[in-house]
Amino acid sequence: MTSSKTHPNKIKVATYAIALNEEKHVARWLASTAGSDIRVVMDTGSTDKTVELLEAAGVIVGHIKVVPWRFDTARQAALDLVPDDVDVCLVLDMDEVPEPNFYKKIQKQWVEGAHRGWIQIDTGFKWKVDRLHSRHGWKWKWPCHEVAMWQGKEGDYTFCDTTAVIKHEPDVTKSRGQYMTMLQNAVADEFKDDARMWTYLCREYYFNNEWDKVIETAEQALKFDGFDYELAAICRWAGDATKNLKMDATAWFDRGVTYCPDQGETWLGVAAEALRTHKWAKALDAAIKVIECPKQQHYLHEPTAWSWKAYAIAMDCAYNLGFLDEAIAFGNEASKAKGHEQERIARNLKFLKGLKANAPRTSN
Repeated sequence: MTSSKTHPNKIKVATYAIALNEEKHVARWLASTAGSDIRVVMDTGSTDKTVELLEAAGVIVGHIKVVPWRFDTARQAALDLVPDDVDVCLVLDMDEVPEPNFYKKIQKQWVEGAHRGWIQIDTGFKWKVDRLHSRHGWKWKWPCHEVAMWQGKEGDYTFCDTTAVIKHEPDVTKSRGQYMTMLQNAVADEFKDDARMWTYLCREYYFNNEWDKVIETAEQALKFDGFDYELAAICRWAGDATKNLKMDATAWFDRGVTYCPDQGETWLGVAAEALRTHKWAKALDAAIKVIECPKQQHYLHEPTAWSWKAYAIAMDCAYNLGFLDEAIAFGNEASKAKGHEQERIARNLKFLKGLKANAPRTSN
């Protein structure tokens, strides 16, 4: 449920984060959060100047040592430090940068009585995330890929939609290798039947090219009640893993469509596998469905499904089916994108146009 009545008075906004040796990001974080009424950081054991710099700027700094490490415990400790009279809390990592007018937007667009609010995360692609929440009634859950969970009655809170944007500028020098172990431990013990943890573990194996593990974990993850788009993504990861093991992956990609028949990502998997196995008509039909599907806004989106790849597949299939004009039309669209495979697309498009130019003319 979304409320629509704006807050009549100035609201108090708190920004809270966790930190470990973030000295090189502190100045940027402080500058970008200057519009926040309260700033809270829970330090988890920094040995650099992180704490010193934050305290000098008036940030409320707490200290915690979490062994074994888990994000939810640290974030909960940070939230517990936020003063009780705060109206809105913003969850912000040290490598995230609010846009210049971010807090003004929150002040203007937050609605009276709202408990949770949407913002947009920009990683080169923007999608909505629920990073705003009321001060009370929330508890952090899951050791990694953690989320603040409402502790009241289900459906007993309202959402607020904002146009505020945060730019994510990840520190690529930081290792995220601990995620694998944390996820493995989670499904082995505390979260044995948890769809979220199984989904992220499957994705972690996929990122690490552990193909047998991807398939094994996918089969387990699909037993649980995850979101449809997560179940579809699991099928795509398992399909790609099966392809990399030199086996027919058709069944995995077809299964993904059963979960999300209205999303281009699922049809792109079908199209690519059908192309690989020379099922031209099936691949062309699936590629056209990708083109016709609306773009998605969730953390498992695949930008290639919305730009060049479906058109490139359609071009190849149309050519193999003898539809030269259609192949050229699809190729023209595919060539508009920049980057991966553009040299091949341009070469094939030139070849197709050459065939068209040299085709014998017929007269009536």
